[in-house]
Amino acid sequence: LELVVAILGVLKAGAAYLPIDPDYPPARIEFMLTDAQPTLLLTTTQTQTNLLDSTVATQLVIDDPDTLTLLTGYPDTDPTTTDRTTPLLPQHPAYVIYTSGSTGTPKAVLITHYNVVRLFGATQQLFNFNADDVWALFHSYAFDFSVWEMWGALLHGGRLIVVPYELSRSPQQFLQLLAQQSVTVLNQTPSAFYQLMQTEADNPTLGQSLVVRTVIFGGETLMPTRLNDWYQRHSDHAPSLVNMYGITETTVHVTHRMLNHHATVKTTSVIGTGLPDLRTYVLDGGLQVVPVGVVGELYVAGAGLARGYLHRPGLTAGRFVACPFDSSGGRMYRTGDLVRWRPDGNLEFVGRADDQVKVRGFRIEPGEIETILTEHPQVAQAVVIARQDQPDDTRLVAYVVPAADVTLRPESLREFARGRVPEYMVPSAVVVLDALPVTPNGKLDRAALPAPEFGSAGGGRAPRTPQEQILCELFAEVLGLPGVGVEDDFFALGGHSLLATRLIAHIRATVGVELGLRALFENPTPAGVAARLGVADPGGSFDVILPLRVQGHLSPLFCVHPAGGISWCYCGLIKHLDLDYPIYGVQARSLARPEPRPTSIKQMAADYADQIRRVQLVGPYCLLGWSFGGVVAHAVATELQQRGEHVGLLMILDAYPACEQPAGEDTPEPDRKDPLTTLLNIMDYDASTLDEPVTFTQAIEILRDQDSVLASLDEDRLTAIIQILANNYHLARKFTPDRFEGDLLLITAALDQPESEQTADAWRPYVTGEIETHAIDTQHTHMTQPGPLTQIGSILAAKLQKIRQLLIFHRER
Repeated sequence: LELVVAILGVLKAGAAYLPIDPDYPPARIEFMLTDAQPTLLLTTTQTQTNLLDSTVATQLVIDDPDTLTLLTGYPDTDPTTTDRTTPLLPQHPAYVIYTSGSTGTPKAVLITHYNVVRLFGATQQLFNFNADDVWALFHSYAFDFSVWEMWGALLHGGRLIVVPYELSRSPQQFLQLLAQQSVTVLNQTPSAFYQLMQTEADNPTLGQSLVVRTVIFGGETLMPTRLNDWYQRHSDHAPSLVNMYGITETTVHVTHRMLNHHATVKTTSVIGTGLPDLRTYVLDGGLQVVPVGVVGELYVAGAGLARGYLHRPGLTAGRFVACPFDSSGGRMYRTGDLVRWRPDGNLEFVGRADDQVKVRGFRIEPGEIETILTEHPQVAQAVVIARQDQPDDTRLVAYVVPAADVTLRPESLREFARGRVPEYMVPSAVVVLDALPVTPNGKLDRAALPAPEFGSAGGGRAPRTPQEQILCELFAEVLGLPGVGVEDDFFALGGHSLLATRLIAHIRATVGVELGLRALFENPTPAGVAARLGVADPGGSFDVILPLRVQGHLSPLFCVHPAGGISWCYCGLIKHLDLDYPIYGVQARSLARPEPRPTSIKQMAADYADQIRRVQLVGPYCLLGWSFGGVVAHAVATELQQRGEHVGLLMILDAYPACEQPAGEDTPEPDRKDPLTTLLNIMDYDASTLDEPVTFTQAIEILRDQDSVLASLDEDRLTAIIQILANNYHLARKFTPDRFEGDLLLITAALDQPESEQTADAWRPYVTGEIETHAIDTQHTHMTQPGPLTQIGSILAAKLQKIRQLLIFHRER
């Protein structure tokens, strides 16, 4: 709120405002203040610490006690004409905003009061904004989209909702704010709206409570086909969607195009027609009008043109040129954007005439970043480009050639840049090359620049908890990487603010916990996020009941451990089940602490039933088990039934009731003299190639190479697992199941079936109901890897959906 009040105060005083983001690097802030030469620095005690070395002599700290006392002596009414030595005119400056500079020097665009007021006068007939509208100030006030948001509300007498920074980076919370505050006019970059669309799809009830009547896109290229799903959900009463193209130098917006479902099917990059008080020309290099369909450079003339660049008359003259189509001697602005006229009279955006790019709504001159990088004493050459190697993910990548006899560390260059430019201009990756590739003509061959390898650092420890493991998977999924280590930095791997919001949404949808964006900035590793969520203590990860996800109001899913006793392998299911279902692992005794191990599977099942009922007092119960755990899950189900409880779901992953060998596991009897060899053999590693006996260090290295969670365990814990494995082997050999009164859902490993004599019929004597069987293309030992778990999760989710009403009924009863 204080931001809007301060800007109103500046403008009423007859001055122009220069927005300074206090999170900018000190070097960037110092340059802007030195270049713009402001007469007054308006700040607070909180932000003043970022500006201690400011060159501005006069500073006003508005929340300082002395300032507050001084203000009591001033009137609370508007200044009058008699208060001023010079009357205020529409052509006086209203604000100055810096944009990136192609020569390496940012430039300040000077916009007048008239520029802003006429913007809304020209668009009034298009949108019919009025005093009943509620706008959201979503964007940073250092980004000129904020001008449209702020003055769109205030100049029409409407209501302005100032969106807190943290909340603006959480689509879930932002959607809630839109509904709670009855926002009617929403302004979004396409990237942000795509995320909001998905959040609305995941929260249909919340989406139905929205009263938004107009959504205006700007800041980056819109892909209309991405809106098809949204139109299908809003087929009855859809807000008006408008694609607007604009430039800071022409006061936020230049063109507009009203969208509809038909318009989204085949057209892309169409930016529409000019605003009523602007003129748009598509010209060739000689300033001649090009025919329809021919690509040319876009020039803009009319009332929206800025006064120019502050203190840069030469640059102003080069970009704000005389308009040959205006007999009165008016100017036109050379945008540098390549467009063409379509037969229907709309403009279509084609690209840039120079290297300028837009990344997440910010206009960036790669040359500025290149200049910064070449200031590093170890860099001989630098090229910066914007790459989109994944959909909806444009990243800046720097390619550098080091100085002679120098070894460059890419991360040190990113830190060097981070201290000089805003975060959105820091390259996501730095690629070190021996030489920049060139074409036969000696020009830079941009097509030959290699894609950066955003990969895990590969070092550090293995995950110590299942939550750390699932967070590693979520990090990798969002970043588009094959894997991420538990101590790998999200931003060092190419993450940025937009991807950060996606990661937060994934964490919320998977784990059911809301993480603030600032928390991710402060803890950008899977281990750090786990600690922030309060789930980083490895000690509790070995208790009999292992909470994988505690949120949800339906009957929990209890996943029984395989022969080794650990249930971490089931954490991959979290991503595939609705948040309404809590998920718990059931783990073996003596993992967390020394204690007697069970002497039979029946004793084990009774113990597990007791532990499960401490979490869920009454049924229906949902049970799942893989391999040895499938036999135990069946035993727990029969134990619960014998106690008079209802079992709603029994799901077994590739396990059979065998008394001659461990259920579902074609493994030899554990070697008591060399248990580590047995463990490695179970992990699909041929230990016969190693010297015997296998050492603990060898085993850990092999487990780490296989990305096994066991690699994070100490020798005592690993020894306990081997002992549990041996005990379970013998328990399985002498166990005969009881009869389960109900249906069984059996998932089999298809790649193991041709060599196996065991079939679903093996369960027939022990199940009274239907045995529903699904085969997936994997081996038994790979059942809980990400690929197979995706298939298993889909089958499980569909099954739970079918019985959901029954579960809700029993839950409410």
